[in-house]
Order: sequence, then C-alpha cells, then structure tokens
Amino acid sequence: MVYNNREYPHPVLGIENAIKGKFNVHLSVKAGKDTIKIEPVFDLENMDIISMIQNGQALFATQVYCRSTMYRSLFKSESSVQQKIIIPTKELRNEVQLDFFVCAAKDIKDYCNSQAHADYNGVYFQLGKGEILAYGGQGVFHANKTPEELKAISSFMQIEKTEKENGPIQNSYHGEKIIVQLSKNDYEKYRDIAGHQYAEQLLHSSVVLPALMDAIEIVKDPTSEFSDNSWFKILQSLVEEKSKGNDNALFSGQKILDNPLNRTFKTIDNLVYNE
Repeated sequence: MVYNNREYPHPVLGIENAIKGKFNVHLSVKAGKDTIKIEPVFDLENMDIISMIQNGQALFATQVYCRSTMYRSLFKSESSVQQKIIIPTKELRNEVQLDFFVCAAKDIKDYCNSQAHADYNGVYFQLGKGEILAYGGQGVFHANKTPEELKAISSFMQIEKTEKENGPIQNSYHGEKIIVQLSKNDYEKYRDIAGHQYAEQLLHSSVVLPALMDAIEIVKDPTSEFSDNSWFKILQSLVEEKSKGNDNALFSGQKILDNPLNRTFKTIDNLVYNE
C-alpha cells in the first residue's frame, strides 16, 4: 500500500516537507528453516513526536504484508529498537513488504508540532487512535524457502500452455517463477502423460533440462533485468551450490537435476524390457 502519496488532514513527518526532522529505519532480516526474524531499528529526530512516545501518546509500528499469502500484521513498539518480529516461514512467500510508522497510541486532542511547516502555524488537530504521525518509508525482502523447497524445481519453475496450436518450447522470465511455455498440442500431451510412473524422468530430460539451461545462461549475468526476480535468486543459489564456477549451462543443469539423462536411459530400458 502506498502511504507517501496520500493526503493527510494533519502534518505527517516523512511526507513531503510537512514537518522538519527525520524518520529513518535500519532493517535486518534473518531467515531460518522455521522462522523469519525481522529487526527494525528506528532513527527518529523530532522532539515533539519523541516526547509523545515517551509519555505513551504514540508508538512505533511496523506493518508486514505478503501479497502471495495475504499475510498482514501490525507490530507495535515503545522503543526505537523494536523487539524481534518472528514470523513462521510458512506465512510468507516471495516478496514481503514492510511499512514503518509512528502512530497515535490513543485519541489526542489539540495536536500541534512545533516543527511543522508554517502553513500549520496556530492550527491544532484532533487525532484518533492509530492515526499516522510519522512515516518511515518502505522496506522489501524476499522470503526464503526451506532448503528442501529451494531444491525443488517447482519452487521456481512451472509449465503452462500458450495460445499457439503448435510451436517450439520457450521460457518467460518476467514473473516470480520461470514459465515454461508449451504449445496447446504439446501441453495437452504433456498433461496426459505427466501422472504416469515413467513420465517424470522423461520430462526432466526433454522439457525441464533445456528450459533450465536457457535460464542458467541468464543467471550468469548479475546485471540481468531479471536479477530481482525470485526465480533468479533461487536458481543463482542452486548454480553456486551444485556446480563449479567454470561449468557451462549443460553441466550445471544436469547437476541441479541430478543427472536426468541417466535416469531417462533407465526408464527407457524398463519400457523396452516390459514391452
């Protein structure tokens, strides 16, 4: 949600030049297997607002919002060094947005800030509990998945169909996942065989491996336009973990998929033998 483009009936520190001073936030995020720890440290310079926090009229607040899971929660603090915010990893996925505020802790009559713009001279405001006194901006991070999830191709790649009846396989990189695009006819055949006991190994070699190789070539460029996308960071980490720095895309892709060609030959051998 955008707060700095809103219009407020009272002066808000951090919105244009309504009030002199500053409100900055230093953010630390540490992701573990089961929890994500968020540690904001508030740097506030405005004596009137600081005094309101000290006498219990106002408090610091951090709002955490995840679009992918629809998680939203507000964490309050009376201290500039907020106690660690601990959220289960299952609650957050992909991009997580944080907004930082100083809010009224109770109804306030006749609010006036001595460092407000001259336009507010002599003007007093009645504020309700929860109204914003200062806005510290926004922070964003990408929630890490568990190690098991990160190793799964499905964590950053999915297969979909295009509007074309026939055509070659291609990748789309603009979302949070790599979209492997198959023509309508190919996708229908893929969907029919995907649940077969032998299909997974064959599909890894014929569909996933070439798509993965193409993506690995993009990941090798840290200046890529996709470097902020979730799939880019996950795949980049996998390439660093699984392969040597001088491995090409073919070698890296096979290592990430744990030698799919070998499993494909075994599958074909079983099919031929059973036949």
